[in-house]
Amino acid sequence: MPEKVIIHNSSYNLVESKGRLYIVPQPVKPKSFKLSNIVASTFTVVLCACLLLFPAISIFLLLSLLFTNIFKKGINK
Repeated sequence: MPEKVIIHNSSYNLVESKGRLYIVPQPVKPKSFKLSNIVASTFTVVLCACLLLFPAISIFLLLSLLFTNIFKKGINK
C-alpha cells in the first residue's frame, strides 16, 4: 500500500503508510531579511538617537545663549 498524505501543512505532513499514521516534519525555510525591514529599523534607531541627543544639545545651546546675553549685557553697562 503506497503512502497517503492526509494532512499537508507548512510545518508537518500527516502520512498514512501500512495502516499507521506518521508525522513527517517539513524543513524550516530560513527567513530572509528584506531591505525595507533593515531601512525601517535603521530609521527607528536614528530617530530614537536624535530624540535622546537633541534635547541635551538644545538645553546646552539655550544655556549658552542665555549666558552669552547676560555676559554681553554686563559688558555694555
